Amino acid sequence: MFMIGLTLLWTAWMLSQPPFSTSSMTVEIVNRSQWGARPPTEREYIPMPVPYLILHHTAGKRCYTHENCSAVMRGIQNFHMDDRKWGDIGYTFCVGEDGRVYEGRGWNVWGAHNIGYNNKSIGLCILGNFVNESPNRAALDAAKGFLDYSVEMNKLTHDYILYGHRQAKNGTVCPGDALFNDIREWPHWKQGNHFPPNSKGCEDHAYPLYSMACREIQETTTMGFDNSSELVHISAAQRLYKALGVVFPLVVIVVTSYLSNMDKINQSESSDMAVEIVSRSKWGARSVSEHDNMSMPVPYVILHHTAGRRCSTYESCCAEMRSIQNFHMDGRKWWDIGYTFCVGEDGRVYEGRGWNVQGAHSIGYNAKSIGLCILGNFVNDSPNKAALDAAQKFLEYCVENNKLTPDYTLYGHRQSKNGTVCPGDALFKHIQTWPHWKPGDHFPPSK
Repeated sequence: MFMIGLTLLWTAWMLSQPPFSTSSMTVEIVNRSQWGARPPTEREYIPMPVPYLILHHTAGKRCYTHENCSAVMRGIQNFHMDDRKWGDIGYTFCVGEDGRVYEGRGWNVWGAHNIGYNNKSIGLCILGNFVNESPNRAALDAAKGFLDYSVEMNKLTHDYILYGHRQAKNGTVCPGDALFNDIREWPHWKQGNHFPPNSKGCEDHAYPLYSMACREIQETTTMGFDNSSELVHISAAQRLYKALGVVFPLVVIVVTSYLSNMDKINQSESSDMAVEIVSRSKWGARSVSEHDNMSMPVPYVILHHTAGRRCSTYESCCAEMRSIQNFHMDGRKWWDIGYTFCVGEDGRVYEGRGWNVQGAHSIGYNAKSIGLCILGNFVNDSPNKAALDAAQKFLEYCVENNKLTPDYTLYGHRQSKNGTVCPGDALFKHIQTWPHWKPGDHFPPSK
C-alpha cells in the first residue's frame, strides 16, 4: 500500500510539472496524459542518476506539430503494448520536430529500448527516420536541452556516456546515419561498439515470459548500482520459479504449434511447385474497408525486409504478420498492411494485400509492382534456405500465373527509394545472384 501511494504521489507530481528551464533554454515536456497515453500494464523501477544515454530514432513518420507527434506517440505505444506485448511504450522520453519532449516511460522506470542497458540508461528517441536527413534544429536543440536538464535534475550522472543505438546493439542502423553523425559532435558521446555480454538472441519477444527470461539474464550480467537497495529485487527462489515458468509454456507453445500446423498446411495453387500460401484469414488479418485495384501482370518486384523479428514457425509468423498490419494501420494510418506478400523462415508465403491490389511499400512503384517482404532483419545475416527457396519459387509461380511479366525486373528496396538500407546488406547481396535482378538506383522522379 505504501508503494502504491508513493507511486500515485510521484505520478501526480510529474503531471503537475510545467515546462522546465535550463540556464540557456526552455524545453517543454509533454506528459503522458497530454499525449493520450494508455496506462501501463506493469512497470519496474530503477534508481537514478543513470550513467548512460542511448539515442534512437523510430525509423517512421516525422512530426512537426503537437497533434501529429501525440498521434505518433500513441501509435508507437499501441505497437509496443499490443503487438510486442510489452508493459508500455519502450522509450524513456521522445523528441518531436515540434521542439517538444514527450514523456515515455518516464523517470525512474525500467525501459525496453536496448537489452543490457534498460536498467541503467535513459532511452531517448527522436521521432522520425534519420538515415538520410538530420532532424530539424528544433528537435536537436530540444534533445540537447533535455540532456542538460537531466544532469541538473540528477537523472543522468555528470559524466554520463552517450551512445547511438547501433553502438549498443549489433545489427541495427538506428539512429540513422545522418543523426548518428550529428551526435558524434555532442558532449559525452563515446566512440566504438559497446554491445552487452550474453544478450545474443535475447531480444524483446512477443511472448511476455520469454522477455522476462531475457530480463533475468540481463540482471545477472549488467553492472549494478551503488544504491541497489532501491531496486525491486528478485530472490533466488523467485528467479527459479520464473525460469520454470518460462520453459514449460515455451514447450507447450512449440508442441501446440507443431500439432496445429499439421492441420493448417495449404497445398500450393501450382501443380508443380510446393509453395504454401497462407491466406489473410489463416493468419488472422483484420478486415479492410477500402483498396485500390491494380492490373496484372506487373513488371517489377520490390524486395524488402521488415528489419524486425525473424520467425521460423507458422504461429510466430502469423503473429508477426498481425503485428505489422497493426503498426501500418494504427501507427502509420494506412488502410492495410503495406506489402503484397511476405515470406517467413518457416518456408511459407503469407498473403498481404494480395493479388491485383496496389501496395504501400515503395512510392512510385506501388501501382506497378509486387512488394515482397521477407520477415526479419537481414543487415548482417541472410534469411535461411527455407525462406530464400520459398521467395524464389513464389516469383516463378507469379510468372506462371500471369501476375508478373516474364521479363520482370527485381530491385531491392534501397534501389527504388533513397535513404533506406532495406532489404539489409546480407539479403541485398544475396538477391544480386537471382534472375531478373538489375543493378543501379532507380528512384522515381520527384513529384
